[in-house]
Amino acid sequence: MKKAVLAVFLLFAASLIPLCAGTVTGTGWGETEEAALQNSRADLISRFSINISSVTYASAEDDGYGASSSSLGSYSLQSSSFNLLGVQEETERQNGGYFATSSLTEAQAPLYEAQLNNLYSTISSLYASLDSDGDFASQKNTYLRLISALRDYEIYQIVVLQLNPSSSAAARMLPVTRTVIEAEYQSRLLVENSNTSITVTNLQQQAQMGILSIQGEQELKEALAQLEENRKQQEELQALAEQDYSMRREEFQQSMAATISQLQAEFDAANVSAVTGDMSYSQLINNIEANRATLQAIKDSVNSQLRNIENAYDDAVSELRRKYEIMPYEANEMINGQPTVSARRYREQVLEAEIENLRGQYAPQANAVYQEAFARMSALTDYSLSYVDQLRKGRFTLNSFAPEVNTYIDSYAEAAKLFSGVAEITIGNEVITLYFRIPYENWTGESVPSQGDISAYSMYRDNAYDWFEIMREFPEIYTVEFEFTISNDYSSTYEVNFHRFSITRNDTGEEVFSTSIDQTDTLSYPSRTSLTDFSVTYDELLDMSQFKYARNSGSGQNADTASSAQNALSGKSGQDDAASAAEAVQDNRTDEKKKEKSSFSKKLEDGYLYRRFIIDAEVSALTTSDFDSFWTGAWVSIIPKVNFFSVGVQGTFLVDIPIGSNALASPSHIYIGPSLNLMYPVSHSLYIYAAVSAGGGMRYNMEGDFKFDSNLLYFGAAGSAGVIYGTSSGFGIKVSGNAAWLDNELYFGASAGFSMSF
Repeated sequence: MKKAVLAVFLLFAASLIPLCAGTVTGTGWGETEEAALQNSRADLISRFSINISSVTYASAEDDGYGASSSSLGSYSLQSSSFNLLGVQEETERQNGGYFATSSLTEAQAPLYEAQLNNLYSTISSLYASLDSDGDFASQKNTYLRLISALRDYEIYQIVVLQLNPSSSAAARMLPVTRTVIEAEYQSRLLVENSNTSITVTNLQQQAQMGILSIQGEQELKEALAQLEENRKQQEELQALAEQDYSMRREEFQQSMAATISQLQAEFDAANVSAVTGDMSYSQLINNIEANRATLQAIKDSVNSQLRNIENAYDDAVSELRRKYEIMPYEANEMINGQPTVSARRYREQVLEAEIENLRGQYAPQANAVYQEAFARMSALTDYSLSYVDQLRKGRFTLNSFAPEVNTYIDSYAEAAKLFSGVAEITIGNEVITLYFRIPYENWTGESVPSQGDISAYSMYRDNAYDWFEIMREFPEIYTVEFEFTISNDYSSTYEVNFHRFSITRNDTGEEVFSTSIDQTDTLSYPSRTSLTDFSVTYDELLDMSQFKYARNSGSGQNADTASSAQNALSGKSGQDDAASAAEAVQDNRTDEKKKEKSSFSKKLEDGYLYRRFIIDAEVSALTTSDFDSFWTGAWVSIIPKVNFFSVGVQGTFLVDIPIGSNALASPSHIYIGPSLNLMYPVSHSLYIYAAVSAGGGMRYNMEGDFKFDSNLLYFGAAGSAGVIYGTSSGFGIKVSGNAAWLDNELYFGASAGFSMSF
């Protein structure tokens, strides 16, 4: 590829503008003169290859300094408009209507240059006022105004360059590009959205539990409104990106047609997925932090209730003390007008007993309040910890088409033969910067020649810098994909560990480069709450020994369970559920329950079930669906035991006895196959039993002399279910229902037998 090829591939609008000035004319027809003029103006605008939502007509007498509006109320990003200045228009009647022309010449270029000058000043001022470390909420309006001004600047720049390609006003370098500002604004929107989502989830949980204050209700309304505004702006940003991409893709494909021999004509970038893999990391982090905030809100709420109970208790104690202080002593309790030591000691003892009685009245109230809160905090912590576990187990993937990712190629290192790129990835409340590289040889599939071959090396350099310009101006031609994991120790700090990135050429669909990376970044959320800290300030009346948190490993392991745990925190039945949960937590931790559990386990270990092997033998009575004969036989199972489930071998011998005949008839069966068995204790001696088996069988005919005339092998299956009464000595009696599929025939019936475990 030579330098001349670069002009074909440059994908920004200025590269498509002619190098000489000329008149640009649009035409239109309409039934009325005004309709014809409107159509001709629209056609004129289309000649400049610009995409705007509205056109404002300004007469030739316009001084060129009218403001270009690009805002609607809250500065909608897609409301760019364009003032059509100094247009020369003509109309004539034609074919029962009107034919109109609208033209611009080089003479009108200064009108648009004046607009550029105004916009340049506006852009410079707005960009200078931005502070990436400042309060984003106060800078949103500045970002939106800046983006709109940059879009308007692009529109007027295209017009000026086509009317006057040598214009110095259109050649000035802006302090920033729209792509950079839109990416920065998108990143800050995502961070704000993440923080707002945490706030919303926290406040909604408080509302469900009935502990949301009036101020909290207002904050929730504002946060929900903020989320909706952010959603709309993100949709607008995405729509703008798709609009820009569609235009650039079309230009790119048109230019590629001229160089079809050098690049593949089919461009597949539109099929590149923005997100692959499990992208739940953002929701997981937001839920964890929202739950952490809700946990603190529960503690604050219960502290308030406990404070009121303790204050009432302290007031009652103070009143009781005053009562005993002014209570007169009896005459027999005094000597020389003073109470005796024993009388004072007795009164103190009575007072302490009264105080203890008061404590007995108030302590249950405090414990009941904390018990409900403890159940809620336990459930909340259970599924919060499960979210952390899911986060730590996940391996996540993001690529450069995701809204969380902004990438650009910033340089080409000739000595290293590498294109260098920068990726800014928004995760949680941070924007993380990563650096990636694309080897020239991997990207092009061409080897770098020796510098000794001057001609070939010069060609290589031209190609490399051509590709650099293309990749920089048209990032859709490549996809960067990052793999990462997130670790967390249950605190409000998260470590994002990047492991690998890969590069795909979107014009060929080929992954050209992949390598491992080792970069760790930290996300920190402000929090004063540990997920497992249930302590409260006002605990004077509490018996904390009965409230010991132990994680319920079955809670929150999936969305349904987590949702159930969440529902346990709220709703009309929330208090009953919470109290029941607290009682269960308390009861499960008592020594008595532990002893009962230990005793039951000990009985099982001494019983029939917990033996190494089990041998079953049964006598069965089976029939077929037409009930034309009965079958008798033996079922034998040899089962090595493993807990409640086991596997073994089951054998069956069936003999056909036709109804009304004492003679052996045919056919009969022999079946054998592996089995899966389940025995579960209903009590110490009684067990539920079930078994399924699949194996092979053989059909045979028996004559009076019991000789085999013929045989046939087939696939078979058998099953049974029933009960076993087993003793600790290892002997059991077994009764079950049976079914078998043998030689394409269903047999069913019942059996009885014995079972031995040893």
